Amino acid sequence: MTGKSDQPTTRDRSSCQPAPFLNDAGELREFLLCSASLDVAVWDFDGVVVDSEPVHASAYRDVLASRGVSPPSGFFLPYTGQTERAIWTGLAEEYGELGNYQELRSERIRVVATQLFAAPPNWFVGVALAALEALGTRSVMVSSGNRETIDEYLQIWDLQQSFDSVSAASSGADVAPKAERLTALVAGKSGLLIEDSPQHISLAKRLGAVAIGVEHSYNVGADWHADVMLRAGV
Repeated sequence: MTGKSDQPTTRDRSSCQPAPFLNDAGELREFLLCSASLDVAVWDFDGVVVDSEPVHASAYRDVLASRGVSPPSGFFLPYTGQTERAIWTGLAEEYGELGNYQELRSERIRVVATQLFAAPPNWFVGVALAALEALGTRSVMVSSGNRETIDEYLQIWDLQQSFDSVSAASSGADVAPKAERLTALVAGKSGLLIEDSPQHISLAKRLGAVAIGVEHSYNVGADWHADVMLRAGV
């Protein structure tokens, strides 16, 4: 990774007044330059690296349908950003016993894989990763999703070398709540969070981090407190 001595010259954030939404690569690079020296950039996966929430919603619907459940339109909105275990727990509370968690998880991952792995990364991913590397800022991933799915996606789209680490639940073990993992990474540091959850954006701001929110079809109209916003898409 590029050393600090090779960094582009950063700019004083107080002199930068970006638009609420960054609409192209130039605006995104300019904002990152204005964010001054950053120790770490923390990325979410679902909805951020890839516009995956519609794909996940469809997969949960298919697994529910295989068990005789027909959820209404918009059923997945309250579950966006939650862990898979939390989602299945909530769905079981709504629709009754659905079966063994590991079986539900395995079935859903099989359903989602084909569509998800074919979906390209959001337009801003490569731009931001390259700019952050040039600034000497390491990128890490902290997700509520499934580690195996994330690892395969990153490998397919040649992104695995761009992240120093990936924190997500695996088939063999859960992880600490996402808020705890984010806090450990950015508290007391010069950090950046790129995230599609307004809740986690608010946490990052309380911890003193720079926050970029990502808007997609499952969080439009949310109460954002991000420094700037990006729109998902390719």
